Amino acid sequence: MLKPRVAEFYDWVERSEKELRTRYDLQRTYLKSQVSALKLYTRWVKPYLKAAEDLAMISKDGSADIVKAFNTIVLELQIMGTSKFDINSIRRGIGSGTFPQRFWNANLKQPYYSCVFVNFAFRGQPRIASRAESSHYVHGGKANIMFKAFALSEEELKNLRKGIENQDIYEGIKLVSGVTADSLEPIYSDLVKYMAVDKKEEDKKMMKRSFLDWLIGEKPKEKEAKKPDAKKKETFVEKQVREMLVEGDAIKKAWTVYHLYKKAHGMPTPLHEYVSQPGV
Repeated sequence: MLKPRVAEFYDWVERSEKELRTRYDLQRTYLKSQVSALKLYTRWVKPYLKAAEDLAMISKDGSADIVKAFNTIVLELQIMGTSKFDINSIRRGIGSGTFPQRFWNANLKQPYYSCVFVNFAFRGQPRIASRAESSHYVHGGKANIMFKAFALSEEELKNLRKGIENQDIYEGIKLVSGVTADSLEPIYSDLVKYMAVDKKEEDKKMMKRSFLDWLIGEKPKEKEAKKPDAKKKETFVEKQVREMLVEGDAIKKAWTVYHLYKKAHGMPTPLHEYVSQPGV
């Protein structure tokens, strides 16, 4: 009498699971499209929201560079450039005496990148330059340019880019009037949670039990859970490569960008060339 009902129950559970998973996938796909649209709209409206915030004469960053009562302009621009480190540089370092001979067959678990960050901060005052045929705005003021060099692994670079992308969405929503930190934090946490990259997990198949097993209350055998992989740690060779080669290469590239920028704009440049020292 109960055996057909149990079979129907298992069939209902299996069908319900399929329907719920299908509905979850559809909802998640819809959420992805909405988040993509939110990113696009945020990039469009963010400058206007900042301008509206400035009109309220509320300075949250505490900077005295821009005074709302005067005709002042502040522009900021951040640029990041990356270059994959050439593994053959290790052998060239052995030939030049930078590395010992035992590093000849060294293998890196993940690639490293030389990264250069350039930050432009311009503070000026626009004015109208009139000519006989037309008039246009010219900007005069002060520009602070900062060059930074970093040596990052592939995993660190991915996390950095992901953090910048998430922070862009967070700041864009935060500029909307009436959205406080208390109401914004749960929204941001949910977006990060459900938009995370899918992990490769095996689908858990339901283990059907016989009517006798169900009657006596015997539990099905569960598969042993796999232990999560430990976080990758840098080996001695990778640490030496980062400190003695990748960091020096990043500093040298930052110096080259700085040197070429000054030459392109007619500024005086140093007479000597920068020589990077390993480990500095």
